[in-house]
Amino acid sequence: MISVLEFQRRSETGPVMEVNDFDMVVASTMKKLVKKYGITYNPEELVVDDETADKVFQATVEYLSTVGLYNVSTFRQIQFTKDEIEEIARDYRENPRTQVFGRGKEEITITPRTGKDSRPPVAMVGSTGPIQQEWHVQFTQSLADEPTNHGMGCSGGIKSVDGIEPKAGTVTELHCALWEQVALLEGLRRAGREGMHLGVLATVFTFGGVAAVLKNGLRDQRNTQLGIHLMAEQKLDYSRLLTAYFCEQNGFQPWTSATSMIGGLTGGPAGTAVGLLGCLVGQLAFGHGNLGSMVTQHLAGYAGTREAIWTYSAAARAAERNIGVPIGGIAGANHYLRGTPVTLYQQIATTIASTASGLAYLWSVGVTGLETRVAVDAMQGIAGMPRDKVNTLLNTIMAKIDGVMPGLKPTERYLEFPEFYDTKTVKPKPKFLATVKQATEDLAGMGVPYSSGLVID
Repeated sequence: MISVLEFQRRSETGPVMEVNDFDMVVASTMKKLVKKYGITYNPEELVVDDETADKVFQATVEYLSTVGLYNVSTFRQIQFTKDEIEEIARDYRENPRTQVFGRGKEEITITPRTGKDSRPPVAMVGSTGPIQQEWHVQFTQSLADEPTNHGMGCSGGIKSVDGIEPKAGTVTELHCALWEQVALLEGLRRAGREGMHLGVLATVFTFGGVAAVLKNGLRDQRNTQLGIHLMAEQKLDYSRLLTAYFCEQNGFQPWTSATSMIGGLTGGPAGTAVGLLGCLVGQLAFGHGNLGSMVTQHLAGYAGTREAIWTYSAAARAAERNIGVPIGGIAGANHYLRGTPVTLYQQIATTIASTASGLAYLWSVGVTGLETRVAVDAMQGIAGMPRDKVNTLLNTIMAKIDGVMPGLKPTERYLEFPEFYDTKTVKPKPKFLATVKQATEDLAGMGVPYSSGLVID
């Protein structure tokens, strides 16, 4: 494996180029590689076959050896050889990683899995959107109250504390982050799940802020991940290397999260799948993490489409077959349609494809406890289902979505927790409950194998 110090050396000695020139190298290289390896997006086969997955990996090796990474702190390209990239993949294949989070009865172990495993992915939830101070504790409690949830993939993201907004690199960042960590722990306490994993730190952005939160004993190695993720596409700065080195020296698991945007520099789904895997391998190269997450969406900011699901599957299956690191993801959807059955259709479709594509964990299987319960039940029924049957089911769900989408109007703002849950009882509101029940009945009618024991309340 390549050391973090070696990455700094390459950051200081690699070819100098402007960021726009690097972006052009990314775009032109990807266009050539998609054609060279014959990677084709198939909207009818959302969980990809072995041949497509292997083509994505082969293209990724050439992509990363051509493009490398780009350090925006030095304006230099960080270069790899093909042998180095293949050795990184080989090391993960031959030395399978596992990761333990949580304490006591909340301890979880994440291990590699394949799409053929009858064991479903580990389910966690992830907060999205800004969280308001007045309902922060109740929101965390609602997620921890759900017994099918085994951790927080991402927790927090406070909008302001007593009117003070967190600003990176200032005292307000630390002020709001410290308040938030106390609120998170209080939410877990109310749910009786104090030892639960809290996932990647939110609100804190600078390394100094991270160190201060850790020093106060609010977060530690068993309930925290620290972000080293690249900026799209293939970009980092010294803060990522600094955090990776800190994690390695102090026993923290880095938050290795790959991203590539459909319609961006990597083009359509085929190129974006290669971009996702290239971003992942690039982070594993300097972060040496035991886990790897993937996130993709359209440049316009939405997910849950055929293109997004195929992209997820192509990159995940390429990693499953050629790297073997436990892969995580999210149940992507168009969250500007929240409150409609379509959002749940999309979440379940993404969850099904993720399960069949070998993901080991979903760090945001739902953004409410109720949605998580429904998704986990679907995962358990899907795990081990043959790929052809999964694709038939996915096509049925997506056809339903395609049929109703034209009549829907997205909200002009992101709908927040109090619009779905009563903040006093910390229970779903009747309207939201009815929407989830209806969507679940619809999905069951489409063939989603929910268990007889699923209760929506």
